[in-house]
This record gives sequence, C-alpha cells and structure tokens, in this order.
Amino acid sequence: MKQDFFEHFKKSKIMDKLSHAFLIETQNIDTFSEKLLFFLYEQNLLKTKSYFNNINLIIIETEEKEIKTEQIMYLQQRF
Repeated sequence: MKQDFFEHFKKSKIMDKLSHAFLIETQNIDTFSEKLLFFLYEQNLLKTKSYFNNINLIIIETEEKEIKTEQIMYLQQRF
C-alpha cells in the first residue's frame, strides 16, 4: 500500500525520525513542488514560501520508468 508522502512526513516529524533526504517520484513536478513548499511552510520548516530558495532540491527527469546509472552517480556526487 502506498503511503502519502505528506502523511509519512508528518508521522516521521512527530516521532522525531525525519530522514535527511527523500526520493520522490511524481508525474507532475510543478504541482508537487508547490504543494511541498506550502507543506514545509505549514510545518514551520521554511520561513518563507519563496520558490526553492530555501531547500536543496535535485530533480532527475527520465522518459523511462527507471533511473539510469549515470543519474544515480550524479546524485552520489551531489551528496
């Protein structure tokens, strides 16, 4: 059963077990990113709702259903 990201995040925050990174798959990055910014602001984790100036976000786009090895290596280098 898929758990909604926002519900998972809330539960993790309450239990003081937030991860330092999340890998999220979405079909609409624009809609999700707006929801994410509002949610983080609502949870008092952002001081402003300004567009992505406050968080580290790496977007990997693929036409396929799998992330390529090169994309994983890029993520590893960034982290």
